[in-house]
Amino acid sequence: MIGDIGQTTVRGKDNSGPRPVSEVVRLTFSPQKGKEAGAEKLFEEIERRTSVYRKADEIGLASLARGALLMPAVSRLLGIGDYILPTQVPRWLRYSYLRLGHLVQTAVLCAEYNIRAAKVSFGGIQLTSAAFGVQPTEISAEHLASYVAAGVFNADLGALVLQNPLIVKQVLGFRNSTAAEQFRTEIRQALAMNDGYQFSASVNAGLARVIPIAILQQARDKLLTLMTENRRVAAVPAVWGNLLSSDLVTKRWRERSAKMLVDLCQARGISKDDPCICGSEERLRLCCLAPLRR
Repeated sequence: MIGDIGQTTVRGKDNSGPRPVSEVVRLTFSPQKGKEAGAEKLFEEIERRTSVYRKADEIGLASLARGALLMPAVSRLLGIGDYILPTQVPRWLRYSYLRLGHLVQTAVLCAEYNIRAAKVSFGGIQLTSAAFGVQPTEISAEHLASYVAAGVFNADLGALVLQNPLIVKQVLGFRNSTAAEQFRTEIRQALAMNDGYQFSASVNAGLARVIPIAILQQARDKLLTLMTENRRVAAVPAVWGNLLSSDLVTKRWRERSAKMLVDLCQARGISKDDPCICGSEERLRLCCLAPLRR
């Protein structure tokens, strides 16, 4: 009923591990009929461009996932009962745990390959903050795109594109231009800069006229220390999400987990007023079922 958080190696047919990239690619993708030859060339290109990450044991990926589960906000979002230890994986929560583990793995890969910005396909502010160690912000990519396209932060970009579909063509044309490449280069350089230095310089410039130099220097030194500590935690300064995939989506995860828990209990003849299936001896409805329905 309850397993452990760990990591496994999926081995190849010859029992070697990890499973070779060529095998993973062909298990993941399948060509359309009549296009096998073209697909094979594509598969070979994917193999050539794929890097195999082999440091999971060194960094303790499982330990990082357990650390994320220690955060109270994460436990509440996933619906983890008070009697479930961070090292445990209840069968009814495995889907949510795998999702969180995927986010942690993405954060690790970004740090390893020095990826300065990442886009995640699920998880809101709380989950991505726990996985990436970044500070949450109210600014989203959608807000910035809205301002660029319409001059306001809350424009309906979908309606804008429907009114003028040529916008998409113009955007794609810009992506392939020399100006766009220069723009992307400037963004990469900005992300790689020590933003703490720029911020402290702004503070100095604004307050130098009214604060004694000695006090200002002490404040500046402390500020730089805080910024340096923050950068050690947040290896990826920009994490983009989807406004439709906020933390509210975890409600669907909890609904799925609650159904799995109820089905497991019914199969064992356990009612809501019986001792919980986790072994806490507390009633089921007050133990593991309560946080899933909260």
